[in-house]
Amino acid sequence: MATAYSGGITIEYNAGGRTKSHTITKTGTGKIAVEEDVATGENDFEIQLKGVDISEVTAIYINSTQDVTLETNAADATGGNTLTLKADEPYVWWTDAPFVNVITADITTDVFVTNASGATATVTLEFYQDATP
Repeated sequence: MATAYSGGITIEYNAGGRTKSHTITKTGTGKIAVEEDVATGENDFEIQLKGVDISEVTAIYINSTQDVTLETNAADATGGNTLTLKADEPYVWWTDAPFVNVITADITTDVFVTNASGATATVTLEFYQDATP
């Protein structure tokens, strides 16, 4: 029997003294999670992250503590995607999100991070996948 994973993405809006908050909970039969420190000046630092089947993904959380560029599958994003991340402005996506997932290709051959921010970046990548039919 497959292990079930469950996690939530909390969205909060705060303005004019009013706060609205909502948590979206997603589950999966598999979880891929990696966190790596990437020194400033690194160009195409390779993070091992294989086996993300984008058709099975139910939730994504990607964050960096510094401005970085992240490329999937190749240092030049051939066969993958490029994300430009701002410091502590995470990329999140979930099934049924009201916007399109910008990661359109399976991640089969790692992730490459370029950090020209001037400080070490901690890069977090988490994917929930559901392989059940």
